[in-house]
Amino acid sequence: MVAIQGKTSSSSQASSVREVQFNNGELKPFASIDDSSFTPFAACTQPVCDIGKWLWARIGTSINYARKLSKNREVLRKKAHDLSLKRKDIVAEIERNPQKIATNECDDWIGKVQEMANKVNTIQSELNEEKRCVGGLCLDIFARIELGKRVVNLIDGTNELLDESKFERGYLVDAPVATVENQPDPPSTLAESANRTLNMVLGKIQHKSTLKIGIWGMGGRMIQEEVGQRLSVEITKGESDDRVATKLRQRLHGKKYLLLLDDVWNMVDLDAVGIPNPNQNNGCKVVLTTRKLEVCRQMETDIDIYQSEEDSEIKKSELIGYWRAEGILSREITLHEAHVKGHAILRALIDSSLLEKCDEDDCVKMHDVVRDLVLAMTSPKHLVRAGISSEKIPDAVEWEKATRISFINHDLRNLPESPDCPELLTLLLQGNGLLGVIPETFFNNMPKLKVLDLSRTGIESLPTSISKLESLRELVLSDCRFLKALPGVICKLSQIEVFKLQSSYRGTSALSDESTGIVAKELSELSSLSSLGFDFRRVGGEERDSGLPSAIQDVLRRSNCFGLRGHEKLSTLLDVGAHNTYELKSCVIRGCDVLQKIIDRNGLEMGAFPKLEVLLLADLPELKTILCLEMEEGALLPPLPPNANIFTNLKCLTLWKCPLIKQVFSSGFMVQQLSNLEALHVDNCGGLKGMIPEDEIVEHEALPKLSILCLLDLSEFDSFFKGVPMRWQSLEEVGIINCPKLRKLPFDTNSAPDLKEIGVGGNYQEWWDALEWDNDATRLQFQPFLTQY
Repeated sequence: MVAIQGKTSSSSQASSVREVQFNNGELKPFASIDDSSFTPFAACTQPVCDIGKWLWARIGTSINYARKLSKNREVLRKKAHDLSLKRKDIVAEIERNPQKIATNECDDWIGKVQEMANKVNTIQSELNEEKRCVGGLCLDIFARIELGKRVVNLIDGTNELLDESKFERGYLVDAPVATVENQPDPPSTLAESANRTLNMVLGKIQHKSTLKIGIWGMGGRMIQEEVGQRLSVEITKGESDDRVATKLRQRLHGKKYLLLLDDVWNMVDLDAVGIPNPNQNNGCKVVLTTRKLEVCRQMETDIDIYQSEEDSEIKKSELIGYWRAEGILSREITLHEAHVKGHAILRALIDSSLLEKCDEDDCVKMHDVVRDLVLAMTSPKHLVRAGISSEKIPDAVEWEKATRISFINHDLRNLPESPDCPELLTLLLQGNGLLGVIPETFFNNMPKLKVLDLSRTGIESLPTSISKLESLRELVLSDCRFLKALPGVICKLSQIEVFKLQSSYRGTSALSDESTGIVAKELSELSSLSSLGFDFRRVGGEERDSGLPSAIQDVLRRSNCFGLRGHEKLSTLLDVGAHNTYELKSCVIRGCDVLQKIIDRNGLEMGAFPKLEVLLLADLPELKTILCLEMEEGALLPPLPPNANIFTNLKCLTLWKCPLIKQVFSSGFMVQQLSNLEALHVDNCGGLKGMIPEDEIVEHEALPKLSILCLLDLSEFDSFFKGVPMRWQSLEEVGIINCPKLRKLPFDTNSAPDLKEIGVGGNYQEWWDALEWDNDATRLQFQPFLTQY
């Protein structure tokens, strides 16, 4: 099966297809980076020259805000860190003197420091976003100037606070003796799921090493309805938060506490509140409940417990597909871009507990409380009976008002003859295995329908009224095992973008050879098609020896994404036709049992894959090389053609479960071609020995844009580039897990100036100590980046 992706050009009658997918090939998200800059120029003559100089001074100052933003960001980070340490020192000194309290001047200073910390945290988030935005090509020079100016102002403010921290007259005065009011235990009125969570918390909290526990999930009934009465502290009207914090800190000094924080939506700075942070010496504990996993991360909890309740699951890819078909995600972006954006939205919903993770990482589910609330808010526009076992058909009034209908796994056996659905956008009927017939006039009155999912139903055919669905963008007929024929009207679905007619099980399709050929031909005529899942093995009446059916090649030729899975005859990827690869930007190849090479000299001479950016090769038991420059045995090896180019735009290369490949790069020539490679992932390739054959030469400056390198489960891998140290000026992350024979990294003191992390699995320190280094200076330079996965 195949996946093809492209973007339709309004200025050309020639259609373009964004994605064709056979057997659920997946695309990895990928981001490209581009830089833009400008150099101002001014020319002037007297007296305009003086004015120009004055203007240039002001303009230059503004531009410096933007130009020096990265440097000033680091200055601000260092200054803010110094100020934080100073504040902690002063607070620690206050806590060490329980009979003393801070002066008003000190309280005011602590408050200012906290305000400054909040401002720095806020602008750091903006800076992180600005950095990602630059990578994503959304640079706004005026916004960057304004951001740079704010950074400079914060640096100045931080310096002032550091000067004020000297407190020449001291900052401690005598304090009254404090008492603590004990609070009773709350009543135990817990639901069964909450009670299980409570028992888990009680078990974890007994461990001395557990200091903070975060419980995240839907609110519902919590462990306690209230945090409880805080310490009895006299607070006067108008007293500052920092002053109150100081009082609380004094009352709790030297005492053990268990703090329960319920329904926390944002990070709580315990130190700013006046609660001494728990540590193994003071024996204090904090338990918090939150709907946002990010809160647990920000508060650095030691244990994160997810409280979940049962509900049905849905695949992320299906959900994102529905969003795009309905227009919730813009149709102007490619399928790949829609998947990236859709996954970002799903992560945000999961972190907010509006959706929940499933055991299968590619699925999500909705908490029943959230679902019921959404349905109550949207009724009667949303008609949902998913998962409810019933043969009863909703009445005509319900159909007429609905914009979205879901009868997933509903045990439906019949459908109304011709329901009037003027506003219906989405109709989900999948999983109704007893539904065998769709009435001939069923689709007559659904002019706005955009999504129709009939997968896993018992239908044997589709009615001709499906041609009335002129707005339909997604049609799913996967795993319809009894489907024997389709009407010859598929080509009339002019707006169709996603068409899936495939089986999860080989050999189970009942579709006739004649119908298969007709559908394949009609598919090539759909100018809006952007995603296709289709079993083409029997197109033409017999299984093909190699290559692809001509109808599929017509689609592939105008596509920028291609996925192939389970092809049993293909020995080289070039058999699909070099001319069919000219527009491809992404290529995913899985489970092709006899595939031995991706491209050879013929493909190089024909200029195959000139635009390819992503290449994923997975579960290929016979793959021996990616680029094969060798000729048949006995043939003379001709010189490479002049200006030969291959993979020059490739940015991401992934190899997984390719046991026969011995080197990632077959030659120094191939390494030279990969000047834009940014990410390299190699996983579970048991025969891989190194990056390049021993008789090949590689330059110190090779792979200049490589930023991510991950090597996992490579039992024979022992060498990068024969000991040649690599410059790798863009490298930021390195991951090495279970590579027992690797004894030397390709680094010297001039390597990887932007490195942030070397992640190692298992006994990482023992592995690190066993590495060989040219000198101690190199080892000491990279030691701080070592982390454990």
